Amino acid sequence: MEVAIWFHDAVYDATRHDNEAESARLAVERLRAEGANQTFIDEVSRLIMLTAGHSVEPDDAIGARLVSIDLSILGAEPERYDTYAAAIRHEYGHVPEPLYRAGRAAILSRFLESEPLFADPILARRYETRARANLAREITSLTA
Repeated sequence: MEVAIWFHDAVYDATRHDNEAESARLAVERLRAEGANQTFIDEVSRLIMLTAGHSVEPDDAIGARLVSIDLSILGAEPERYDTYAAAIRHEYGHVPEPLYRAGRAAILSRFLESEPLFADPILARRYETRARANLAREITSLTA
């Protein structure tokens, strides 16, 4: 999981839709060059790809922890969350405001509809309530 965390956003470009796949490809390339065994490489790649949809099988404890860590910013204190939301808007500066607002609200609404939002029960207990409040607050600001 640690290696997947390091690589999961190694390739990030807000204008692309294949960041996770490219990050996984880079991880595979680098791990092979370092002589890692194929089972390890496959697991790192699998974990990185989970961050694309944040959906895991019920018995995937490692995957649940990783996708929950990836979403943990959603459960930050409101001021920190607002800084994160402003940074996301900056990253998507190429998107016109009306399209950004509609698209971001739709994405956040899908997260808000997730039950639970955090697949890892420990992180769910820690972040779920605050994350839902942050998401609802941002959706309201985007749709006002």
